[in-house]
Amino acid sequence: MSRRLVLVSALTALVAPILPAVAAAPASAAPECADYTFIGVAGSGEGRSGGGMGGTVNAAAQAFSAQARSAGKSVASRPIYYPAAPVPSGLDELGGFLASINTGAANTQGDVDIVIKACPFTKIVLVGYSQGASAVHRALQRMGDRRQVVAAGLIADPDRIPNDTTRYLGSAPRTQGMAQASAVVSGANPAPLPARIGGRTVSVCNTGDPVCHWTGDLMKTVSDSHKNYSGADIGDRVAAIAGV
Repeated sequence: MSRRLVLVSALTALVAPILPAVAAAPASAAPECADYTFIGVAGSGEGRSGGGMGGTVNAAAQAFSAQARSAGKSVASRPIYYPAAPVPSGLDELGGFLASINTGAANTQGDVDIVIKACPFTKIVLVGYSQGASAVHRALQRMGDRRQVVAAGLIADPDRIPNDTTRYLGSAPRTQGMAQASAVVSGANPAPLPARIGGRTVSVCNTGDPVCHWTGDLMKTVSDSHKNYSGADIGDRVAAIAGV
């Protein structure tokens, strides 16, 4: 997501009611049963990088895995395969972008179900960046409190709300994200996460990143604020929450 989305946001209400339903597909094949399963969701346009997780989330996966393995625990890493559509540059691309978010959320939830069914004793960690953070956030809202989900990381989450139950990180105040500012169009759910899930979730946002720190004034955007996140730091933080 970026400021270009705002340029077409006023027109989204025209197409949102006619967006086609997107069928969710399993994210990937049967999982390896490890002590921990790290599920990562790439940001917009990143689905072909970082092993399918994108650079930021892949860095989190690597940091988490290093922590777990140093503690003598095994880790299986799984990317969520979904369109991870680039930020739209025009109205003709907007329907696909919104559908991509919905597919990411559905596939994240579906993959958690796959992993739990095949490996009921694995501990699941979810991390997403930008559009991928929306996917993780919405999956967490829909799944409720799954005991196997022991930690989650939302990096630059467009679905961020100021009164959530999550652990807030970063320099931004507790403001809403871009998707929450247009929830009727984007499909963002303003309800806080269940307390037990929120307590196991970190939400990091930089001041001036309009994707997660939406003020309604793009003049307050800080250059590169949306790109300046440490996936390694998030990986270490979710490892601590997960009990590694």
